[in-house]
Amino acid sequence: MERMECVILKLTGKLFLPEQSATLRATIEQLKQLTPMLNIGIVVGGGNIFRGDEQSAGRGISSTAGHTIGMLATMMNGVLLHDLLEQAGIPSVIMSGLTCPQVGIEPTHDAFKEAFTAGKIIIFAGGTGLPFVTTDTNALIRALQIDAYEVWKATSVDGIYTADPKTDPAATKLAVVSYATAREQRLGFIDPVACTLAEQHTIPVRVFSIFEEHALIDLAHNKPIGSILT
Repeated sequence: MERMECVILKLTGKLFLPEQSATLRATIEQLKQLTPMLNIGIVVGGGNIFRGDEQSAGRGISSTAGHTIGMLATMMNGVLLHDLLEQAGIPSVIMSGLTCPQVGIEPTHDAFKEAFTAGKIIIFAGGTGLPFVTTDTNALIRALQIDAYEVWKATSVDGIYTADPKTDPAATKLAVVSYATAREQRLGFIDPVACTLAEQHTIPVRVFSIFEEHALIDLAHNKPIGSILT
């Protein structure tokens, strides 16, 4: 049997806000259509609960503690996503960078192979288990581990812009961005370590809005939505 291609989907924590429940369920319905076509690994963000860098100083805690709380936040979202997937009849498994056997198993090569052979979506939670590693970088690391052909970065913005389109009305959307341009112009849509990993291993990163209708289906059929880092 021909081996299915693998893809990493990085989900923004904003998708897990209570007011986005309908969008989250629509995303799950799209995943149900894609599982016969692709092996899917999902890296979940946790910014809807806690942002390590942004909230550590305000709470008077160390950066290490803040990043650890952030990783725990991704585990909470991972449990939520796992339950909704199972309700929809989509088998899935949580693999956690933080050791917590009651929640997720250790992410290993054998575990990846077993999960995909069983037709399961892998939910990567708990970051890498180490502080100071963003979910962007974690997404690239997991992409390398499962040999993904692309990373799909689902955000609340419909692509890559020259500046933040939410604050700068002069921001211009860019359909294609090179790794060098992203790095040199500091466009801000991906952290520098993740960008370097993508460049070193020539992994394209598709940046798009998860709030666009049928976004995942369109990506799977290589339709020109969002932007691409390549």
